[in-house]
Formats: sequence, structure tokens, C-alpha cells
Amino acid sequence: MSARRQLLQDEAAKISTEIESLRALSPDTPEECATVELRLGELATRADEIAPKLAAENALDAKLLALRQGITSTSENRAAVKDNEQEDRGTPALGGNRGFRSAKVAADVGEFLQRLAAGEKRAMGETTSGYGDSYVVTELFNAVINRLQYQSVALQLASLYRPAGQSINLPKSGEFTVGFAAEHAAFSDQDISTSGPTLTLYEAGGSVPVSNALLNDSPIDVAGLIVDRVSYAFAVWYDTKWLAGNSSAPTIAGLPAAVAAIASNPNTVTVALASSTTSANLADVVGKVDETVMGTGAWVCSKAGYVDLMKLWSAQQTTMTVGGGRVVPTVYGAPVFLAKGMPATTLALYGDFSKSTAVGLAAEGIKFDVARELLVRNRQTLFVASSRLGVLNHGPEFVGRLAKATS
Repeated sequence: MSARRQLLQDEAAKISTEIESLRALSPDTPEECATVELRLGELATRADEIAPKLAAENALDAKLLALRQGITSTSENRAAVKDNEQEDRGTPALGGNRGFRSAKVAADVGEFLQRLAAGEKRAMGETTSGYGDSYVVTELFNAVINRLQYQSVALQLASLYRPAGQSINLPKSGEFTVGFAAEHAAFSDQDISTSGPTLTLYEAGGSVPVSNALLNDSPIDVAGLIVDRVSYAFAVWYDTKWLAGNSSAPTIAGLPAAVAAIASNPNTVTVALASSTTSANLADVVGKVDETVMGTGAWVCSKAGYVDLMKLWSAQQTTMTVGGGRVVPTVYGAPVFLAKGMPATTLALYGDFSKSTAVGLAAEGIKFDVARELLVRNRQTLFVASSRLGVLNHGPEFVGRLAKATS
């Protein structure tokens, strides 16, 4: 990007911010109203001067890009041509890219966050890298989701929904059945319930304070820090609400409690307080769930439950490769996951969690806001990440529970 274009964009951003601020005012006297109108007129005049200059710079950049593309199609000397797509393939970065596709993308996102913290968001939607703000916002969201999918067990195993509204009704597995029909005969009609369980999204979020020194010195580290903290916070939220539930408003029933509440507790196997977990206990848990789960089942454990399963696993030492190429142990052919939020009385759950649990994330994704003055005495800037999230354990019958007696 040329220095001329960057200066024009900076001025355009400042003008647009001031116009929005002035238009939001409610003058108390005619004199104040006249002052505001005069300043708005001056800003509008300057905006009219800047707009054609920016348009000319954009047109010149388009011509330059076309020339470069022509060169790259005929010349072998590609090193002399700046190719954004090639740069996006990644350059090594100390400490890794923390969920971003490349170090360059991380730097672009970091620069965007720096500009947000400085109160400057280019009205023309361009960053210093030449990418639009929508591009870097998308890359930031994708990086968070990329990390989140490997940190949250709920997001790996449950069914994920992205409703555009506040809630979505979910039909349950088993409401549709298949049957034979004679030739030329109709199949039996089935009335599928349309009033199934409802997955509701609620406002949730958290904040990340970032040192102003780091914010000014290292855009890649700023981007990585925010992605790390935000993805971890949302992963903890999903897993703890999925397993422990939420007792206060909004009320969410945790999956272990929902399994334990099944009539006469048929899906729970309890290990005596003074006894160790045995292979027979695990086999009994597997036997509690629907037979179709055998091909799609997984184990989700507390720390104590994971220790018990690994003691039994040591005699088998079978593994499975799951998302992201990670290798995890398997017990009875099902991968074993360690998750936060499991109640102390539950050692492990086994089942098809895509049938038992639905998790939701608002279609608009995760929103990022900046508070510049809140931590000014600490020389920090506060980044706030928020979204609408939901967890619904609507099919506990597809899960078996390994419990530990308390007495």
C-alpha cells in the first residue's frame, strides 16, 4: 500500500468517526446546534475532496495488480512480485501461528487489533496489508474456532448448530423409522413431532487485558494472545455447561445429572467407594446404551476417571487418530477424552454424544470490542469477546454413566 493511500485512509477514518460522534449529539441550545452544523459542513466538504482521491488510488492499485498478474503468468522471476496468496501459505514463526493459517495472517490480525485499540477503524475497510477489515475479522474468528475445536471436548463430540435466531427446535433421534412396503403400496406415514427440545442461545463472553507495550510492539503476539485466551475461555464454558450444567438463570441440566435422572437409573454403573474400577465395570457401562452407539461411541472422563481407564488401558495400548491428527487412547474401540466440568461423583460417560447433546453458537460468530480507558492506570487495553451460546442435553438415553459411590 502506498504512503499516500494510507494517509488518505487515516484521514477518512478520523472524519467518519467525528461525523458519527457529532450526529449522535443532542445540542441543548441553538448556538451549540449551529456549531455542530458548521463542523459537519466542514467535514462533509473535506470528505468530498478525499473520496475521489481514494477512488483514484484504488483504481491505480487495481491496474498495478493486473500488471503483476500478467508478469507472474509469463515470468519465472516470481520473487520480484508480491503475491499475497503465496505469503498466506505461511512463514515459520517462533512459537507457532496459534491457530492462524500463517504468520502473515497473524500479523494482519494483530495490526487490525492495534487499530481497534487506537480508536481507528478505516472507513474504507482496508488494513495496512491491503486486505479488507472483513478479511481480518474472519481470520480472527476462524483462528479462535480452530483452537476451540481442539480444546473443547463438547465441540468435538456433540452436534453443533449455528441458528440465526435465539433458539432452534431439535427433533430427536429415533422419531423416524423405516419399514417394508409391498410393491405399489405406500409407506406408512409418520407424524414427526415439531415440538421437540429447544436449544436456546444466551449472551456469554469474557475479556482479555493486553499490555499497551505489547500492543505497540508485536502485532503477531497480540493476535496469538487473544486467540489463546478467548478460545480457552469459550472451551471451558462449553465443557463445564455441558457436564456440570448451570444451576442459576439460565438453567442448564448437565449431562451426567440427566443420565442419572433416567427412571430407576438404568444407565448408571456405580463403583463401590472402597473398590477399584474394573474392565467389567466398563463393559457394563457399554451395555447400558443403544447398540448403534458401538460404531460412534466415545469416553469422556474426569481426572479420576481418566486415571482408572488408563490403568486398564495399559494392558491393551490401542489408539485412534482423531481431529487434527491427534492420537488418543481407545477403550473397547472408543476414543477416550479428558474434559473439564465433570461432577465429582461421575468418573466417565460413554455414548454417542452427537445424539445426546446439542451445542449452539450464534450465526454471527464471536464479536470483539475494545475498552481503551478502563485499565488506563494499568497501561492495558481490554479486549472483550462475546457471543450467544447454548448447550442442550436432550438425549441422555444414548449415554451410559460410570459413577463412584460416596459412601
